Amino acid sequence: MSGAGPCGDGGPFDLVGAALMCKHGDTIDMEVPIIAALSHTGEAHVAVKPIDRCIAPIVRALNAGDLVTTCSCCGHGKIPGMILLADGRRLTIDRRCVMRTCDAAVAVLRETDNPAVMWGDEGLLHLIADRAGLKTCGRAWKTTARVLANLSRCHVGLVAGHTSCGRYGRVRIFWLPEHAPAWALDQSV
Repeated sequence: MSGAGPCGDGGPFDLVGAALMCKHGDTIDMEVPIIAALSHTGEAHVAVKPIDRCIAPIVRALNAGDLVTTCSCCGHGKIPGMILLADGRRLTIDRRCVMRTCDAAVAVLRETDNPAVMWGDEGLLHLIADRAGLKTCGRAWKTTARVLANLSRCHVGLVAGHTSCGRYGRVRIFWLPEHAPAWALDQSV
């Protein structure tokens, strides 16, 4: 826990973004405002406090922008991080989800110059999972199923449809709009 004041936890979550968080004790000393209500003297002042290294730039930017912070903790890969503001707001830092799966799919398809993704496109589906910050499962097919399930629920920026795929039979496919066949644009899936 860094900064001053009482810090709560953010609740349980999958340890997906743990590698992006600093370890407990990896801090930098930084001048931060201490509000009167949290000061041992009862007066507002500035003090040097240890701030978790991975969120120190965020804490610095908030305080520089007159959004006074009272407490911060990155969560150290165990819980989502948080920063409490003096006005009572709480900012949650959840590095699990870099972006929505559908946004990650659009980005990966464009970067790899692929028109669509479907069951069996293991390489693409795992790139999408990585980009979206999804935890990869021990078995490749589980990650594939998870990405496709997410895309079935939310496929903003993609055109969803079905196609025949050899041994898999009829499977869902998600095209970039400019590559979708006309019949897929007309159907509602």
